[in-house]
Amino acid sequence: MKKSVAVVVIIASFILGAFVGGYALSTFSSTFALQSFYNSAAAHTNMTLAILDRLRNNKVKDAIELLETSLDGDIITFKGYVQLPTGRKDKNISRVIQRAKDYRSEYPRTTDHPDIDNAVKQIFTAVKN
Repeated sequence: MKKSVAVVVIIASFILGAFVGGYALSTFSSTFALQSFYNSAAAHTNMTLAILDRLRNNKVKDAIELLETSLDGDIITFKGYVQLPTGRKDKNISRVIQRAKDYRSEYPRTTDHPDIDNAVKQIFTAVKN
C-alpha cells in the first residue's frame, strides 16, 4: 500500500512540476517577448522624434542622415533572412530589400564604419535583381 501511494505521489509531483514549469516558462517567454517589443517600439519612437525635431528646426541634412542610419540598421536586420533557402523567403520582404538596394543604387552612401558598409553590401549582394 505504501509503495502505491509513493508512486502516485511521485507521478502527481511530476505532473504538477511539469505544469508549474510550463506555466513559468510561458510567462517568462511572454514577458521577455513583450519587453523586447516595447524596447523596439521605444527605439523607433525615439528615432522618429529625433527626425521630426530636426525637420521642424530646418536641419534637413541631419534628418536625412538619421533616416539613412536607420535604414542601414533595418537592412542589416535582414542578414539571416537573405541566407534562408529561396522557398522559405517571403516575396514582400524580398521586395522591400530590393527597394532598399535600388534606393542605395540611386543614392550611394558610405559611413565611417566599414563593418556597417560591408554588412549592407553583403545583404544587397545576396538579393537578385
